[in-house]
Amino acid sequence: MIGYLSGQVFAMDAKSLILMVGGVGYELNFGCDPRTMYQVGQDLAVYTYTNVREDALELYAFQTVGDKTVFNKLRGVTGIGAKSAVTMVASAGAETIIRAVLSKDEKMLLTLPGCGTVSYTHLTLPTTPYV
Repeated sequence: MIGYLSGQVFAMDAKSLILMVGGVGYELNFGCDPRTMYQVGQDLAVYTYTNVREDALELYAFQTVGDKTVFNKLRGVTGIGAKSAVTMVASAGAETIIRAVLSKDEKMLLTLPGCGTVSYTHLTLPTTPYV
């Protein structure tokens, strides 16, 4: 699996960018618009998660190890997939999500894109080791 990439931003759109690494362009999916954070030609290093599905091979990108860790924990929650998890982490940040889960902050968690009442319930179960 690909866990970390370092290269130069080659192209971007609203949800992804292409990172040129050693002559190979890797398409990286973000939970937010990368055009607001990066510029074409900029050097960039990111942690990645390789999502292998029957019909796709996707790379999700994270600025910190903490963001990637929380993303992986969220993916383990029933009803939360990779796309929802990356969007949640990008919209609130790892630390905010951890605090909200530990304090069972329903109001905050339900504002996360992709987190409904069922996901909230699974995230905050007393036996859930998600954070």
